[in-house]
Amino acid sequence: MPTWTQKRQTLEIVNEVQTKVSRYLLTITLINAGLGVVVGTTMYFVDLPNALLWGVLAGSFNFIPYLGPLGVLIILTGVAILSFEELNQILLVPGVFLFLTTLEGQLITPLILGRSLSLNPLMIFLGIAFGIWFWGILGAFIAVPLLVITKIICDHIPSLTPVNEFFARSWLS
Repeated sequence: MPTWTQKRQTLEIVNEVQTKVSRYLLTITLINAGLGVVVGTTMYFVDLPNALLWGVLAGSFNFIPYLGPLGVLIILTGVAILSFEELNQILLVPGVFLFLTTLEGQLITPLILGRSLSLNPLMIFLGIAFGIWFWGILGAFIAVPLLVITKIICDHIPSLTPVNEFFARSWLS
């Protein structure tokens, strides 16, 4: 950077990126741990063997957006088929898990991340969907950090204010 002002601005951007990406990773970890606790507790109450294991598996696999919960859903369905004889008990396990992960993935996580990262929850959802479409599983991992970095850069460059407002504005209100 040729001037001290530009160097200082670049350093501010880098520091803010580091802070917000760290906050994102912590938030996702806490959300996934919470999901794991809820899934484990729920599986205990529906009498599925090894409820703690299913909670840990659900929380761990949830780091892989969309595909992780799908894998756990398939595993839990198989375990329910092997563990129960009645169809209503078998269907209860994947039904409850699907409800919990849908609630977490489509409502809770976008709302929490939207507030903590000052990003529109819809942009988070679209960013992850685009990341999966464009780069596959790796895209799902890097979509939100890339959105955060883009928004921070737009925060600091006055000519990008319209883009910044697009990322930050809540279209739902």
